[in-house]
Amino acid sequence: KVRSVLLAAISLLTIFSVTACFAGRYGSDQAPKTSKYILDNFEKTDFLDPVKNGNGDIGSTMEAVVQLSGVGYKEKLVKVGKWLSSNTDQLTSAGLKGQYLFAAQVLEFETDPTVAAQLEELKLLINSDGSIKEETNNFSVGLVVFGLLAAEETDLAVKVALHLVKQIEPNGGVKYYLGDMESGPAADVTGLVIMALQAAKEFSSGEDKATLEFAVSRTSDWLIGSSYEGRFWLGDTTADVSGTAYAIMALSALGENFEQPLIWLKEQINAKDNGVVSAWSAPNSDIFTTNQSILALSKLSFIDVLNNTK
Repeated sequence: KVRSVLLAAISLLTIFSVTACFAGRYGSDQAPKTSKYILDNFEKTDFLDPVKNGNGDIGSTMEAVVQLSGVGYKEKLVKVGKWLSSNTDQLTSAGLKGQYLFAAQVLEFETDPTVAAQLEELKLLINSDGSIKEETNNFSVGLVVFGLLAAEETDLAVKVALHLVKQIEPNGGVKYYLGDMESGPAADVTGLVIMALQAAKEFSSGEDKATLEFAVSRTSDWLIGSSYEGRFWLGDTTADVSGTAYAIMALSALGENFEQPLIWLKEQINAKDNGVVSAWSAPNSDIFTTNQSILALSKLSFIDVLNNTK
């Protein structure tokens, strides 16, 4: 009996040790120089302007809010919240509105009148079956789910998540648009959809929960099986750095092994400025790609950020 107890204890310790290897610690930055690259690219500490046109890109700025807050930089982004709430005219799609609701919770300006207004506008864009009235790609719908969950509209979030399940391709991957004959499933879309379904699943029950669980299983099977030699994911014929980052986040959220993709992602960090190099920016760093890699580099996901907004 003693031997059995010892074996059981050893097994549990092994499980916990393996889990610890693949889990990040919320608020802890494992790639601070790369985070600094993004922080240094904020204009007047208010917004990100990746294309340098002077206007600021609200989508990239909100992505930075989520990514950087997860690794401990929320206090450096206070002015960003004020800029976001002053530029809601740029929230021209359901995805951006969902992203705004998420960012508002992260930066704790959820009581600002613009947040309630954007939530009501988003609700008006959602059909009774959870689909979006305007043409919306599946990546944006994933952002809608996170926004609704952040705003505590959990029933509606589950309804939209169940609509996302119907967008999964027969092979288990997710394209930007269901059935698009000119492209294959993408790692970034599939990764975000996995995180959205996994997050919504916690607020579901019965048949809905079973549906979401099965969908997460299908999409994660595709994600794991579609990597290139277990190291990274392809976008068409070139390495997809952002897709790999989103895949790592999804695998992290599921407690799956992402050791080799993480090693590969770290290898894409530019020694000159610590930004992340993309296929289209090489040999230079790319703000968009770096922005989308922050949480993955610290073994965290959007779900970690969502769970720490309350």
